[in-house]
Amino acid sequence: MIRFRFILMAWTLGFAKAASGAPDPVDFEQKIGTSVPRDLEFRNDEGRKVKLAEFLDQGKPTILSLAYFHCKTLCPLVLDGLVKSSNDMETTSLPPFQVIVVSIDPRDTPEDAAARKKTLLRRASRPLDANSLHILTGSERAIQQLADTVGFRYRFDASTGQYQHPSGLTVLTGDGRISRYFFGIEYQPKELQAALTDASRNGLGRMLRQLVLACYRYNATTGTYTLEIYRIMRVFAVFLLIGGGAMVYLWEHRRLQPK
Repeated sequence: MIRFRFILMAWTLGFAKAASGAPDPVDFEQKIGTSVPRDLEFRNDEGRKVKLAEFLDQGKPTILSLAYFHCKTLCPLVLDGLVKSSNDMETTSLPPFQVIVVSIDPRDTPEDAAARKKTLLRRASRPLDANSLHILTGSERAIQQLADTVGFRYRFDASTGQYQHPSGLTVLTGDGRISRYFFGIEYQPKELQAALTDASRNGLGRMLRQLVLACYRYNATTGTYTLEIYRIMRVFAVFLLIGGGAMVYLWEHRRLQPK
């Protein structure tokens, strides 16, 4: 019995070590049901101070995108994917919604926001227009608090002057809670529309694809998500340790049974 406890403890410690590890500095953690802070203050594309409550109090479902306006890789693809998806939605059954884009770079200015809004509206058609698209900039404190709330983990790379960040969108309910996430750079119009319809009724979605996303990261050179072997090895190690621990338990349990 002592040997069995020792073996089981070793497997448990091994599992904990493999499963824990340091948090990934670039990730998109799902926080379904979390309320977005309404008192966070930003500036709109006209330079006027606004609080998130000004938009969230309208009761409309919201598509929230965290990006920055001098990004050379991912952000333009995320925003283009959002515009393309909204252009292809079936407007007759689509609830009124709004899009809020918040820059994660405190160096971005309202002038940068205005230029990006102009670019996006040039490509957009109904239902996305100047009244439903809000481009915001803000302080590092406000940006970080919003990013932490929605699980958007990013970091600044001083060697390149660029931000390393995940890609995706967050759908908020009419009362400002996180309803669903969309990952990647392309979003199926029917799925995004269904998420907005559900969010308009204050519905909360389920966490999806979290394990898969832990194994993939965006490759800025190729413009695709590439498989990172060490992540797969870590996930595989977890399952291996669980299976091995179960086998040891069953073997020792059977050995100790009276014959």
